[in-house]
Amino acid sequence: MAAAREGIIVTSMPESGRLAASVLLDAVVSQSPDKSESENRMALDMALALLIETDDGHDSDERNPDSIIDASDLVGAAIVLTSWLVSRLAESRGTDVTDVAGELRSFIGGV
Repeated sequence: MAAAREGIIVTSMPESGRLAASVLLDAVVSQSPDKSESENRMALDMALALLIETDDGHDSDERNPDSIIDASDLVGAAIVLTSWLVSRLAESRGTDVTDVAGELRSFIGGV
């Protein structure tokens, strides 16, 4: 598994977890400094739409189980994505992941 070779231990991720990770990444790239606030809001709403509604208008109970994203999928996806990014940033800086995590804590404290 590529993630294991890169120093991240991921034994497996369910399809709903991969979908959650894609939704989170879509939300990140939906925001552009070149767009207006309303355009960014619309793009973000579109990126997150999969979390609240189905493509065909059916209730989530009628959807394919692999396409239903729950809180554990979102948390798991966020941990995998954040771990991967933090380890890459630490590696590129020649620092430890705890240093990067400390910077993130400072950033969150100031938001």
